[in-house]
Order: sequence, then C-alpha cells, then structure tokens
Amino acid sequence: MASNNNSFGVGNYYVLWSQTMASIVGQLAGKEAGVEIGGPVDDSSPDRLWVTFTLGEALLGEQAFSVSRADALHLGQVFMGEIPDPNAEFTPDHTDSLAELFRQFAGTVAVQLKGELGAECTVLFKDMKGPEWKSPETASLVVLTEPPITVASRIDSELLESVAKVSSVSVPPIAVEQHAEAEVVDAPGEAQQSAPAQPAASQPESTARLPINDKNLDLLLDVPLEVSIRFGRRQMLLKDVLDLSSGVMVELDRRVHDHIELVLGGKVIARGEAVIVDGSYGIRISEVLSPAQRLAEIA
Repeated sequence: MASNNNSFGVGNYYVLWSQTMASIVGQLAGKEAGVEIGGPVDDSSPDRLWVTFTLGEALLGEQAFSVSRADALHLGQVFMGEIPDPNAEFTPDHTDSLAELFRQFAGTVAVQLKGELGAECTVLFKDMKGPEWKSPETASLVVLTEPPITVASRIDSELLESVAKVSSVSVPPIAVEQHAEAEVVDAPGEAQQSAPAQPAASQPESTARLPINDKNLDLLLDVPLEVSIRFGRRQMLLKDVLDLSSGVMVELDRRVHDHIELVLGGKVIARGEAVIVDGSYGIRISEVLSPAQRLAEIA
C-alpha cells in the first residue's frame, strides 16, 4: 500500500491489476471472483503464453504477464462464452481471446491509474512474446475462480523505478467502477448497427442546414447525440440471415487485435480498444477526429 510519503508504490500497482482481473473475469463468468497476490512463480516453461504492455506518460516502462497453457485455455473459454473444459483443444481463437482479455484489463487499469495518480497513463499492448529483459520485480496474481488462475507478473527496472517515485493523489482506488472521460458505453447488441444522430427537432428535407460557427455553437452543446460502437461488419445472403438461430456464430471482418469504431450519424469519428467497465462495453479512444472534423460530421 502507499507509504507515509504518499508514494504510489508497487503494492498499489499490483492491487490495481489483480482486482481488475478478478472483477472482469468474474463479470464474464457470471460469478464473483476473489484475488490473491503471491510471490514469484516459475515462468520459464516454453508452453506459457505471454502478454506484454508498454506504459507511458505518468508511468514509464514495460509490464509482462504470463499464464500456463491450461489457464490460457480457461481464460479464453470464459472470454468466448464457452463452457470451461480443460480437455478441449487449444486453438488460435483462444490465443486471440487471451490477448483481448488482457487488453481489457489494461484499459481498465489505465483508467484507475489516471484517478489514482491524477495524470494520464497509457497501457498499450506490445506483443505476446516473453520479455528479453531481466525483471527485478516478479510476483503472482491469483484469480480465485474454479480452478484458480495464476498470472505471473514481470516488471522491468524502468517501470519499477517509476512506480516507486510517482505520488498518489487519492486513497488507494481498487474499485473498478470509474469511467474514463473518453469512454462511451453502448449495448453489445448494437455493435454492428450504428444509429444516426437525431436532430433536436425535425425539419423538412428542403430546409437548408444552418452552418455551425462560434456564434451558435453554444446553443448546440447540450443537444443529445446518439453514438454507437461498431466491432465489425460482414455481408450475408438473405438465405443465411433467414437461417440464423440461437447459438450460430457470425464472424465479422475484424480480428481481436483490431480497433473498434465509434460511430456518429453513420460516420466514424474515433477508433480505440474495447474495454469492459462495470459489466458494460466501452471504448478507450486512441484515434479521434479533430473537433472541427467532428462538427463537420454533425453539420
């Protein structure tokens, strides 16, 4: 926990990651999950799967996590909504799901770090390779599901020094309910179909639109606009649409690692990573149109 000089410290850093993991895995599994922070584990097996992140701005350095193949299978099954089966075949889809799940962990942790440190902190996916650097700080984060999932953690020396030096601006946060200012939550079922923005009042089509400028912009700032998150698209034949039934998988045109889109009035205004915030889908913005471009899409 934070020391008397209000430094953030590696203890708080571990707590953020571990409780975020337990919260999101619990939400996906439909069961509350506990968590424990333990000592180092042997992560030298070549069968382990790795996920590495690069931290920037408020904290600097690299963070690597690894799990056994059995735990990776379990996490992948939970993420994809499959019934956990330790004897199931481990497929590339499970690897992709593991990467996406950890990206969601990272997105939520970044939000928590901003609230704790009072400054932006980016946690960006780097790769799924084991780190080449030696780690001065290792630990295990155990998510208490059935069976328990053990996540080995490695922190590089730069990040360890950064975590030790940075100061906390609040009491240790540990709830996973804070929302980033850039997050826009939409219902998962509306992911493929974007909804156009609704004007404040209906007008005949022949009525010319008023240009948005500095004089009338203030009058429009409180107008509600409907945005949607788009995970992907695909074209389907009518007969395939009619053949849809419960349990059918529909593959979209995006891979797990690809950015999703924030859509306003049928136009893409931003892209980013999918995250889960308090059980709802959200988006952590990484690319966004300028304010002038966004106004042009509205106008």
